[in-house]
Amino acid sequence: MQRILRLVGVLGALAVLVVGASIASASPGPVAKAAGGGGGNCNDRWPPRSNWGNGWWQNGNGGRNWNGWGDGNGSFDGNASDHGCGGSGSAVGLSAASGKVHYVRVAIDRINGSNCQNVNSSGSFGATTSCGNPHWMKAKGTSHWRFDIPKRLPAGRYRLRRSAVDAAGNRERPARMDLRIR
Repeated sequence: MQRILRLVGVLGALAVLVVGASIASASPGPVAKAAGGGGGNCNDRWPPRSNWGNGWWQNGNGGRNWNGWGDGNGSFDGNASDHGCGGSGSAVGLSAASGKVHYVRVAIDRINGSNCQNVNSSGSFGATTSCGNPHWMKAKGTSHWRFDIPKRLPAGRYRLRRSAVDAAGNRERPARMDLRIR
């Protein structure tokens, strides 16, 4: 009886190996190509990265100002990139493909106590709302991006946010910078 059980166990193990090998050698199902191409199939799950431009500096009281924003005029810019499937921790066996930044989104809020007023693309202010609800606007450009403020902003505390989005739909976690216009 034990011999028969052993034989059944061995045959079962062989069946699992044969079925597993045949499944592994079958052509794989559809795999998302990395947006932006670059070769091979991959499943781009890595968000792009962005940064602020070179215009930040510390002023005398330790606060942050944007170059050209001290008086409420100006623009802000930066860079963005996407590694696509070549990001850290990409899946083994998938060919790396460079990604493409689809757009960079920005938000500007004037801080009023514990609430904010969103600034829209015309430079006008919306209703007072929670600071956790930014009004996102598209910046010009992708790998080198820029956003111009069309009119002078009044003195006050402001919060800038940026977040890149790649062609596969992955969104970067928003980065923020608080500053003061005098």
